[in-house]
Amino acid sequence: MSDQIKFESVDYNPFREAEILKVSGLVDAQKEIWLACKIGGKEANLSYNESISLILEGILNEEHLSQACKILSERHEALKMVFAPNGIKYMVTDQANVPFLFLDWTEADRIERDFRLAHFLEKEVDTEFDLQNGPLARFTLIKLEDNIHHFTITAHHLVCDGWSFGILFEELASIYYSLFEGIPFN
Repeated sequence: MSDQIKFESVDYNPFREAEILKVSGLVDAQKEIWLACKIGGKEANLSYNESISLILEGILNEEHLSQACKILSERHEALKMVFAPNGIKYMVTDQANVPFLFLDWTEADRIERDFRLAHFLEKEVDTEFDLQNGPLARFTLIKLEDNIHHFTITAHHLVCDGWSFGILFEELASIYYSLFEGIPFN
């Protein structure tokens, strides 16, 4: 028997994830929501999905909206939050990683688009967020016709409420306008 230690290489990098910028305690309301999600399981977690959709009519630059969503995500701590497994702390990371999904349904007729949209909205409220790993929000842009788009922001109530959605939409509009016009956003 040999006393030598044998090392094997592994494909694991503990630093590949986002860097943690801030750790803080949850307020009582967040603790209650976190606990309800843990005790109540998937159904309870899903009940805290918040979603707002807009129908955008007119010329829309999909790439600028995607960029605006990324900029918005990087600007707001709430969109970069994840929660500790014990529900006592939250962490803010240096990367939001909020997904932006673009779907082009212009080839489908109106009946098919309506069916797909209903299915999408149903699926959106039935897709839970992973509170520990995030992200806790997502953006979806669906092109229905050349100048008609359906835009949805969905987020977990732990990071976004009705008031927050108003702030996010207002800022998103300003960022998009800046990108569209080619002027700096401040």
